[in-house]
Amino acid sequence: NTDTCTAAITVEDLVPPTASCEPMLALELDPSGQASLSAAEVDAGSFDNCTVADLSIDQTEFSCTDLGMQTVELTVTGNSGNTSACTTNVQITDVSKPFALCQDIEADLGPDGTLTLDGSSLDGGSLDNCGVATLTPNPSQLTCSDIGFNTVILTVADASGNFSTCVSSVSLADNTPPTAVCVPAFTIQIDPESEGPSFISATDLDSGSFDNCGIAQLSVDLFAFTCSDIGAPTPV
Repeated sequence: NTDTCTAAITVEDLVPPTASCEPMLALELDPSGQASLSAAEVDAGSFDNCTVADLSIDQTEFSCTDLGMQTVELTVTGNSGNTSACTTNVQITDVSKPFALCQDIEADLGPDGTLTLDGSSLDGGSLDNCGVATLTPNPSQLTCSDIGFNTVILTVADASGNFSTCVSSVSLADNTPPTAVCVPAFTIQIDPESEGPSFISATDLDSGSFDNCGIAQLSVDLFAFTCSDIGAPTPV
């Protein structure tokens, strides 16, 4: 004699997937300063005893604020909902050169006869996908010997060391007047044996006049004196 019965058997998959990540990845930002990463790029052969249902990562979009080493986590989900995770290091780099744009300027020497150039004064709107970090002019200082037109190279660099250059024309002028310093008084002796006048020179009256680019000439408006000038001091 025989008899039968039935039983409901539930088959469960309790084994989590095996997550496998690439140890290191490199990702370059595009000219707009953006980059994307997919889970498939991070995955290095993850598997499940049944079937891998999904691969996901915790960060897919990167920008200039992510430059450097970032840790990305890959989550592997099996067909039964079991999960496991692993991480990979992603090096985010910016290899795009800045766009350098210069402008020409006019400038004056300072009282000390020099002009220290500020890169921002030569910049005409330079751009970079992650922002301009430095503006460096070469030469960075002009002196009296540079009066006139000068060619200055501006180097535009970003924080990643990428750089471009442009050329600016700097028209340099000296508009600082000299400082005249006179002796407070000067006495000239009239030669009694001479029928002509007695003379003074500008150097007789100078007491240290100076100019930021050097004195080119000293002159006086009255340099010849006769007996008719004897007496009260004569302004010169």
